[in-house]
Amino acid sequence: SFLSETPIYPLIAASGIVESIKKIYSCFSYIIWPNDVFLKGKKVSGVMCRAKVAKNKVKFAIIGVGVNLNVEFFPSSLENLATSLFLETGKRVDCFYFLECFLKLFEYIYFSFTRSLNKEKTFFKKNPVKVFFSDFGNGKGMYLKGIDQYGRLIFEEKYTKKEFVVEPADFSIVSYF
Repeated sequence: SFLSETPIYPLIAASGIVESIKKIYSCFSYIIWPNDVFLKGKKVSGVMCRAKVAKNKVKFAIIGVGVNLNVEFFPSSLENLATSLFLETGKRVDCFYFLECFLKLFEYIYFSFTRSLNKEKTFFKKNPVKVFFSDFGNGKGMYLKGIDQYGRLIFEEKYTKKEFVVEPADFSIVSYF
């Protein structure tokens, strides 16, 4: 059953956005769990996910993705909070090209996830990710071990092997793949 893994869908979509930005613009963006993508400290994208579950099985999931591609300015109330790829890079991108890139990467990440669930029972790589916690100034090397039924990520500290279950608002993932 994929029921326990449905909270990972926004991360899969956000990872597809991060990888698309890296591929097209060669710039660094990061995920604020569970559904936002930030670039240079400002929100550039968001993901929404709703799933229909019946008899403990996901019947379907709808994932909505918004990316600020070619926005030239934001109202003053948002200019310190939001950005666009155009504002940060000075480059315009064809919306359909970005969509094509995103869908290919999303599909690759999604099927890597489902194949590993079926074969190895784990999706998460054994390479440490850099995690920034809201109450710490520095990133910590952690292994991403899994996700619980509430959408909280389970990390293991790289050196001490101490396990953390982390609420979504408490951290951001800086490098995932």
